[in-house]
Amino acid sequence: MTHLDEMVGRVVGVDPRLLEEPEDLASLSLGARHEQALSFFTTATQRLVTIATPEFGAGPDRILVERIPPISQPLPADGWKIEKGFLHVPGGKRYDLTAVARHPTMGLTIVRDFPGHMRGALARHTRKTWPELERRLHDLGGALKKHLTEEVELPILRVIGFGPGALPVGDMALCGLLLTGRALGMGRAPVHWLTRLGMEVRRFQHRTTRFGAAYLKFALEGRTTTAQEAFFRAMARDFEGAIDLAVDGITRERDASGPGFLVGVRVALDMIRADVFAIPVGAAPAA
Repeated sequence: MTHLDEMVGRVVGVDPRLLEEPEDLASLSLGARHEQALSFFTTATQRLVTIATPEFGAGPDRILVERIPPISQPLPADGWKIEKGFLHVPGGKRYDLTAVARHPTMGLTIVRDFPGHMRGALARHTRKTWPELERRLHDLGGALKKHLTEEVELPILRVIGFGPGALPVGDMALCGLLLTGRALGMGRAPVHWLTRLGMEVRRFQHRTTRFGAAYLKFALEGRTTTAQEAFFRAMARDFEGAIDLAVDGITRERDASGPGFLVGVRVALDMIRADVFAIPVGAAPAA
């Protein structure tokens, strides 16, 4: 039988955060797998660590390798760890993470001006994709602008964890809200609701799946995948020729997170547009 350490290819990239914050990485448990990625959770903190092929793309707490074992190959759930700059796999082999390309995940671009072209493109791409999710997000957006804390509780609970599967579409929409709010808030736009949204997401992220909670934590920290980083660069330029490519890059994310993320981005832009131009949240797109 082929040994596991012969089926994991050479390491070609790493998120440097795995080297800078290694405290809880000494025990990894396999949580899910598909053709291009193995997903692990740390035993102590449920931190998500991904070993993936380059086609999957760089991202928070990801290690990129030339190949991973095929789905048909049984894998042990335990015996994986990252320690002293090395990835250890069951069977004894270790892979040096310190001498490979580093892919930082804190590259969120500042968006200084309202991206009207991007918003228009998202309106075309996401209209009627998830109508129930949109309604829930707009309810949340309205609640975030009210003063009472309890006004937000029910709306956030109707979004967090909403949708089927291990990575609920509601969680990815919240990631879109958080990252868009951060990108424009670092620029000129008033994003008064962002801090409050972050507090509520932290408060209730235990109400969703392990994957949903992990992605929300990444968004709260402002960390992005390669596709998301390119998307916000395109948003900052707001050049029509590059926008469709950036949107397409998000929709092709291999973890199927893209559609929900884009709905969240569009609702965030609606909320910011309402504050900048005094237009009601949920108003029809401009012609």
